Amino acid sequence: MASIIKANQLQDFGGNSIIGSDGAGNLTTQKTNYPAFGVYMSANQSSANNTYTKINFDTEDYDTDNAYDTSNNRFTCPSGKDGKYMFHVKTMVDQVDDIERTEVVFYKNGSIELKSFELDMSSSADSAIFANTTFSFNLVAGDYVEAYAKHTEGGTRDIESGYSYFFGYRIGS
Repeated sequence: MASIIKANQLQDFGGNSIIGSDGAGNLTTQKTNYPAFGVYMSANQSSANNTYTKINFDTEDYDTDNAYDTSNNRFTCPSGKDGKYMFHVKTMVDQVDDIERTEVVFYKNGSIELKSFELDMSSSADSAIFANTTFSFNLVAGDYVEAYAKHTEGGTRDIESGYSYFFGYRIGS
């Protein structure tokens, strides 16, 4: 003989919902990749030679928990959202040539955490160089992550707004 158990919610011993149903077969789980954000630049940004420049990602595409602040261009781990996070940044710096370099760097709590760079292997013509990196961080409430860029072209160059973005999301607790 078969048994049928009907429920619209499964809870743990603390009364927290683990799985729910809307009665039409659609499940909702409490495990999400939130907070999550995606930001981009509204305008090109000047970057001095051989200097780490915080990238002005000042426009939000999405920000599920209001954890990215466009006034200081950083993601801050919200209270109660400690865990492992994945971040990705991509930039494009214009007019780089002669085996110069472009870097993108993650800062965590004001210190360099990870560097990634791309070399321009051309011999003379100025060209745009993309640099990007992806990295995971363990964060606790109040930790913050920022994206910086640096180039070695010799003069001031632009970080191009149409080709630069930054996103991140929680991948586990």
